[in-house]
Amino acid sequence: MMRLIPLRIFLLPILVFVVSGCTTSHEKLESYVGQDIQQVVADYGYPNVAFDMGDGRRDFQWTMKMSSSMPTQAISRGGLTNPTDQFNPNIEMTTIITMYGGQPVASECSYTMITHWDDSKKIWIVTAYQKPRSGC
Repeated sequence: MMRLIPLRIFLLPILVFVVSGCTTSHEKLESYVGQDIQQVVADYGYPNVAFDMGDGRRDFQWTMKMSSSMPTQAISRGGLTNPTDQFNPNIEMTTIITMYGGQPVASECSYTMITHWDDSKKIWIVTAYQKPRSGC
């Protein structure tokens, strides 16, 4: 008999990955503070949009789209029998089958770097960033 694994079993590893990924994203963004915005452009390409804030700041924003497909798995359990012994209920066999083409998961994350113009160097310097939403 085959039984599908509940969705919550798959969501836990994804949640752990997302939460641990937030720290990494935060640390990466923090590393740009004090640098020329061109360093961010060199790492991630041109921003999707740049806009003047009216107080001397210019914000640069990157939007990244991600998608993946979560595989579907099924578990099959059964006991092992030996032709010379009686059925031993303490011996159990478990088979996990992964089937691809599961539910597609898509997300979009925006990353905003806040800059001020350095007139002496003629460059935009990253002074802060907007923390991305949870899950980015």
